[in-house]
Amino acid sequence: MDLQFNGYVFISEVEAGYEVYNTKTKEESIIPKPKFVHGQFVKPSSKHYSQKDFTRVISPSYTDNRGWVYGESYCDIYGNPGGTGYWIEEDLFEPLTDPILLLYAERLKHIEVIKNHETIVAQRRDFLNKIYFSLDIIAPKWREQFKI
Repeated sequence: MDLQFNGYVFISEVEAGYEVYNTKTKEESIIPKPKFVHGQFVKPSSKHYSQKDFTRVISPSYTDNRGWVYGESYCDIYGNPGGTGYWIEEDLFEPLTDPILLLYAERLKHIEVIKNHETIVAQRRDFLNKIYFSLDIIAPKWREQFKI
């Protein structure tokens, strides 16, 4: 769960929302669930103008004064990042319904997974190269012995 509760301690998830403990008032209460979740792609509603085709929700956070505050990461159909921002009015955005935009959003998710895997592979290759370097110093003929 990628949610933040400022001033609250999460207790459990219930049907109506989240049961939390308010650290200021020392009382338990139920906070309604957010309209959008972390990682979800949404588009601007008719009440909001945006130059981007859609945006990605980042870590919804609940506060007493504003309710749910959503971080966003701007993106477009080409995968170009456009910065980040925050918004508090849930009616400014709506879930993606256009099949083409849904496919683009799914494509971006997979591109992100591939980039993460490529980073891990690069880190492991770097580690292996360090091992090879150490072996070359300690036992210069190790490659001949193991036919590498």
